[in-house]
Amino acid sequence: MAASESKTTPSDFFQAIGDKVAGDDDQKVVEEIESLCMNCGKNGNTRLLLTSIPYFREIILMSFSCEECGFANSEVQPAGSIQPKGTYYELRLTAMEDFARQVVKSDTATVKFIELDLEVPAGKGQLTNVEGLLSTIINDLEFGQEARKEQMPEVYPKIAEIIAKGRAMLEGSSFPFRVTVDDPAGNSFITPDLKDGVGKWEKHESSSCPPSATTYRSNDVKTGGEIPEKGEKIVISISNGAVDLARDILKSETCALECPELNLAVNPGTLGGRFTTIEGLLTQVRDDLRSQIFEANGNSASSGGDSLIPEEKAKWEEFFGGLDAAINGERPFTIVLTDPLASSFVQPLVDPPAPDPQIKREYYDRTDEEEEELGLKDMKVEGYEEDAAADAAAASAEKTEEEKKGAEFDKILDANMGR
Repeated sequence: MAASESKTTPSDFFQAIGDKVAGDDDQKVVEEIESLCMNCGKNGNTRLLLTSIPYFREIILMSFSCEECGFANSEVQPAGSIQPKGTYYELRLTAMEDFARQVVKSDTATVKFIELDLEVPAGKGQLTNVEGLLSTIINDLEFGQEARKEQMPEVYPKIAEIIAKGRAMLEGSSFPFRVTVDDPAGNSFITPDLKDGVGKWEKHESSSCPPSATTYRSNDVKTGGEIPEKGEKIVISISNGAVDLARDILKSETCALECPELNLAVNPGTLGGRFTTIEGLLTQVRDDLRSQIFEANGNSASSGGDSLIPEEKAKWEEFFGGLDAAINGERPFTIVLTDPLASSFVQPLVDPPAPDPQIKREYYDRTDEEEEELGLKDMKVEGYEEDAAADAAAASAEKTEEEKKGAEFDKILDANMGR
């Protein structure tokens, strides 16, 4: 039996733009199709480019132009199917550089500028940045202002106020402000940034597993026991290469991880609970970040550089280079675990009760914010027996009062019937 031919995969058609440029010059990259112009009724030209957005997924760029009437149009369509999960992005802009964030907006996504109290419903797909997105909205609002002034004078000043606020945002005089992209189909995206580790950029996904995803697997570690009175901070110095990297580490889901020398900060809940080694934990952090910033398969020659400006790409390469050096034991660094529930642990390399000189432990009082996030501020742990008894007594008294009123009503009813 003859060997089966290799199967064609989506990556054969949807390549990064950098790969297309570096490929065979004779290969036709852009497909051109003659199509009807909806403006004048004559034939125009539609160009299709199948490409892959690094650290995102495959899309189709479409551009239409008509030489007869000059009409032109462009849009973005997702090449894949509806994703198993919807996505919600919220970006907080604090500097002019944030306007350059790339935005992939599908035709099912809703965009909202929170401080403007302005929401753009689902419509045409776009590949743009935050500045282009806001500029398009403001220009569309300004386009009909003159007619609106005569036809709807009561609406005109409200729209003018929104336009003025939007212009102030574009000029950089209204920082900070927020923009959200909500896509139930999961085909929209906002480019992350190195500074997003401190919580500036958030991505929310539902956690339910779709029935069709039969190969989905996940693992997590849940800690138990009573809630301690204080939180715990563990500082471990990694200076002995492979020996220290092989230490077992238990990181609870409430624990924050920080490596000052590596410019790395992982917020609580990001990785969930993990029981692994220090090397394994850092490797997972690196792989998760790289899959978001660069292409997940790692096979592309462009390595995500097509959508990153050179300065940003250099920063990310430097960051991942330092992280790789730490994982390979080529540089010393420090890990700081801050756990408000004191449920994390790092394996010592000395026999107890002698303390490990490389590990420092410190107990601290939880902040009000940590108490609130853990749901401890409204939790009553003492004296609840008395409250329960008081509630039972009040319920009994109320029942007795109702029975007394019922008896009096029966007496009055019997007296009236006797008459």
